[in-house]
Amino acid sequence: MMKPIGNPLTIFQLEVRYNETDLMGVVYHSNYFSWFHLAREQLMKAAGARVAETEHRGIHLPVIEACCHYRAAAKYGDRLEIRVFVHPKSLALRPHFNYEIQKEGIGRAIAYGQTKHVWSNHQGQLLTGLPEAYQSLGSCFDGRNSTCK
Repeated sequence: MMKPIGNPLTIFQLEVRYNETDLMGVVYHSNYFSWFHLAREQLMKAAGARVAETEHRGIHLPVIEACCHYRAAAKYGDRLEIRVFVHPKSLALRPHFNYEIQKEGIGRAIAYGQTKHVWSNHQGQLLTGLPEAYQSLGSCFDGRNSTCK
């Protein structure tokens, strides 16, 4: 997996909660994937494509692959930024979201991640092309949608 290139489309901020850590106070590894989901959902909402509404209309974006590379530990109370990057050419068929997690005060990433998706309907059938409900996501890349940050 490569490090994200370019500017993030959104930055999701959080403070590590006690329930996200193990007995040593270090974030349990699976929580990073929950944070990726929250950051991705924030991007969709900012682009005008609320996930719950589009799923109700029969458009789903299931994860087909996910990975995370850990560089340093996050601990209870740390303030984090999850930066979301998307390759615009991937949106139409298999959107790829890349993530970079930075811990406040250290100036470098503590983790990198990626999720790959497909568009599908309620029956799980693959959809081709970027669904109309998500066309606004494309405008995040050319500056037409300034709310994506």
